[in-house]
Amino acid sequence: MQSKNSSTATATMDVEWKNLEKLLTQAMHCTEDSYKSFIKVAMLAEYPIINFFQKDSIGFYEDMMEQSRMFDGADHRHHGLMLSAYAQAVTNIEGDIRKGIAYYEKARFILSAKGTPVDMASLYQHLGWNYYKTGDLNKSQQYLQEAYKLEEEGGMHTNVVMCQTLSILGLVSTGMVE
Repeated sequence: MQSKNSSTATATMDVEWKNLEKLLTQAMHCTEDSYKSFIKVAMLAEYPIINFFQKDSIGFYEDMMEQSRMFDGADHRHHGLMLSAYAQAVTNIEGDIRKGIAYYEKARFILSAKGTPVDMASLYQHLGWNYYKTGDLNKSQQYLQEAYKLEEEGGMHTNVVMCQTLSILGLVSTGMVE
């Protein structure tokens, strides 16, 4: 038997879920005025969008790549972040690691000039993971060490990205020894 609180939470979540699905499909029609709101959602909610709205997330990030290119320019930080988010979606949802790497590399070109240290650490960590999955342990280690260096210099010791980087570095190191 469900409690009143869990029933209320489930009903609320059902309504909010539909609102979020609607939001993701509206992104393709955003205007220059509404774009800023959509780009904030795309950047701040990348993890839940990709993990909970798998079917819609690839289209959402495709749309946001186009919108960021159109409204901010192809060399703007937002565009680099959308390339990276799209790479994350195709890697995790479609399992297309090579396509993910290609989009991460495009993002790296932009973010190396326009991104923050956190942007770059996250990007390097994702590249390291994808190269690990392809079996290219040397390239994986190179990117993960770059991520770790940025995380260490930036004092990101409590950041989940640093924990993930160290975890993946452990896998890579183990694979290199075997």
